[in-house]
Amino acid sequence: DTKSHKQIEFQLKETKSVSPIVSTSNRFKVVTLGSLTIAGKTNAVEITFNLTVQDGKVTLVGKQPLKMTDYGVEPPKALLGTIKTGDEIEVHFNTIWN
Repeated sequence: DTKSHKQIEFQLKETKSVSPIVSTSNRFKVVTLGSLTIAGKTNAVEITFNLTVQDGKVTLVGKQPLKMTDYGVEPPKALLGTIKTGDEIEVHFNTIWN
């Protein structure tokens, strides 16, 4: 129901680790714990991403596997239910902070 739930929200609870990525001094692998809310349902998740600091900007890049049914979302169907998609999806994100 996108009319009632227009946003996906991640609330950071804890940063588990920050590790430099070999051969660069401005890139880090970050592992976090938090709450992810989709379609009004909240689950605890661990999200790993790469963080880059360059030219006064911070960039976060990562991907997160999810199951739609974990958030109360029914996988889409087509042709009267004869074609079904899988339950698992992968969300890719790329965020730049100035």
